[in-house]
Amino acid sequence: MMNEDAQELLNSRIVVHISDLHITKKTKYRVIEFFSLIASYYKDFDIKPVLIITGDIVNGYLEGKKNRRKKKSSYQKNQVTKKTYNEQFLIAKTIFDQMEELGYEIIICAGNHY
Repeated sequence: MMNEDAQELLNSRIVVHISDLHITKKTKYRVIEFFSLIASYYKDFDIKPVLIITGDIVNGYLEGKKNRRKKKSSYQKNQVTKKTYNEQFLIAKTIFDQMEELGYEIIICAGNHY
């Protein structure tokens, strides 16, 4: 049997489910604004919600139609894609780290792009 404090905490926890962020250099400001809105809305809450992030966090592929049309060797494509993943992942990590500093617990169940 749970004590009353534990039961109250369990009953009062809010979950915010976010899916398929697909962060790119182009969308990062919208994603930052989205998380800023969450932080602003819950700023006066003693217990911050749990953020559950599912699906694709980063976009993963080359950004922009021009890049997709260029003929590149398989090695070049892998290098560019790896660089793009790293840049997009760094944006996501920065956002998530800031939310954790504000007291949010983050649970990630990523899709096929981290």
